[in-house]
Amino acid sequence: MENIVMVSEFDQRTQRKINTVFTRQQEVIVEESGQQIAVIISSIRYQTLLKIAHLWVKERFLDAQQAIYQATLDIPLEEIDRLIAEVIQESRQQRGKVHASCA
Repeated sequence: MENIVMVSEFDQRTQRKINTVFTRQQEVIVEESGQQIAVIISSIRYQTLLKIAHLWVKERFLDAQQAIYQATLDIPLEEIDRLIAEVIQESRQQRGKVHASCA
């Protein structure tokens, strides 16, 4: 969930740090009591990281898909369909339980 804030809401020193992130493409690490709690990066870097993450997830999905295909070559399609239907039903039941407990 995005939290959009106008740069004008920050004090002058913070605005300068944010400007450094933008103009020099350098991240700013935010610390509290010696602990790194956040990193401020440019929008360009953020979009690049999102693309990399999406590509990584897609690659993992395709790898898993290929592994499942190889592992199920000797199982009749009707049996695979039945197993998939069972898993979908179980997943829907679990989601229903989670949604009911959150309400």
